[in-house]
Amino acid sequence: MGHGASTMTTMARRLAPRSRLGGRLGSAKNSGIATVRHATDDYHAGMGILVDKRRVVTCAHVVNAALGMDVSSENYPDAESRVVVRFPLVEGQPEIEAEISRWLAPGIGPREDIALLTLREDAPEEAGIAILADIAGIPLDADRLSVFGRSESGPSGDSWIGNNVDAKFMGSTTAAWIQIDSIDRAGAFVEPGFSGAAVWDATHQVSVGMVVAKLISETERIAYMIPAYDLAAEIPELPIERRNLSSTFSPAWTTLSAVMFILVFAHFAVERGLKNLQAFSLGGENSVLSGFWGMHLVPVLLSVLMLQLFRFSTAFRRHKWWQKVPAFGRLSLVPQPSSRPLSAVASIAFFVVLPFAAQAHFIWHFADGDGRVIVKPAEFICSAKEFEERGMTCDELGEFCSFRPMDVLLVKACKGDAPYWNTAYRFGDSPARGHWVTYYPILQPLVIYLFTAVASVLALLALSSVFFDQSVRFWRTSGAFRDD
Repeated sequence: MGHGASTMTTMARRLAPRSRLGGRLGSAKNSGIATVRHATDDYHAGMGILVDKRRVVTCAHVVNAALGMDVSSENYPDAESRVVVRFPLVEGQPEIEAEISRWLAPGIGPREDIALLTLREDAPEEAGIAILADIAGIPLDADRLSVFGRSESGPSGDSWIGNNVDAKFMGSTTAAWIQIDSIDRAGAFVEPGFSGAAVWDATHQVSVGMVVAKLISETERIAYMIPAYDLAAEIPELPIERRNLSSTFSPAWTTLSAVMFILVFAHFAVERGLKNLQAFSLGGENSVLSGFWGMHLVPVLLSVLMLQLFRFSTAFRRHKWWQKVPAFGRLSLVPQPSSRPLSAVASIAFFVVLPFAAQAHFIWHFADGDGRVIVKPAEFICSAKEFEERGMTCDELGEFCSFRPMDVLLVKACKGDAPYWNTAYRFGDSPARGHWVTYYPILQPLVIYLFTAVASVLALLALSSVFFDQSVRFWRTSGAFRDD
């Protein structure tokens, strides 16, 4: 019997999932798993969730059990009280003493039975960090869940073996608790001793709550969890993600980014003389008008896309930087992050950098390219000669005169009021039909520049959210291309 236990211990250590836990802030479902026991007693009291390198969240009644108190006691533990936190999936199962930083008495009311432990030293890197998320934009009804824990019976030493149990999300049963049911009536399920364990949502690939209780019944296989929202509401310093993204986000991101790239590329290509993509250009085969309309489309589409990128990056703010960029090509109902750094870099290059570069080119070409503002002298009650004296270029018949958009802002009439609306100004490369569009000086460029500025600000916010974090400085991203 002893030899068998020793063999299992050796196997457990060899199979300890060190590499698949990822680095800090990894989102693997086995990241951040911890157990809690008494400082002088080796018996298992419950589970815990490592939420950063020094803090573990668990249930208040687990702390009571670890301290040898009645599990339902409402007496705040002594300031000198200490418990021991163990990391069972790390080779050697290291232990660290912890003090009780927050403790909310056991109960079934909102925001009760929660405790926060502070470790005496940093948790081992191999333990990973659990990510808790409040999924607000998509219902979790019937989501497949997973809980890792162990029964409260028996010592918590090297012979410790836990279980992964499956469950499904059912819904609220009280103002504080959410019911989770067993999927398989014959398989393992949550047992006493699982309290404090993270509840992993396989659909959203994140932990959505903490196990708090199990229904004591021989026939009903039901357990209860406290959602991440309530954990963070009572412990504001608890780091969680707020995901307010709807089920339409991924299809909308993929569609909008693809449409924007095609339109930007088509307008740029036609403006540079490639006529094959004229079907996608609002200016047709006219290079001047293609650049002109491209200058209008880019900032509008970019503003929407950068807002979406910002929303996504903040919703996944505790993930690695490339996972803060939405995956392109996914049409699933659950927002999906990029799977690798290369795909995130490609998305940023194609949907951020290149469109802004194209917009800079379009604006430059508008101001200093072949396009001209075209007016009719007769509409301003002027002669062609008078317009030529103002520096304009007129045709032989004196019917049309033109100038660069930045040379003259508004044309003054020789007599009376100058017209502005109703095609008083045209922009194009010729007064011939199909070579110009109606243009509104000052107003139109101002709106374009304003939208470009808005898109630029949103892009800076989005990229800052991707590459910066309250706990991770930008310089650390130099090692972020590792897939650990």
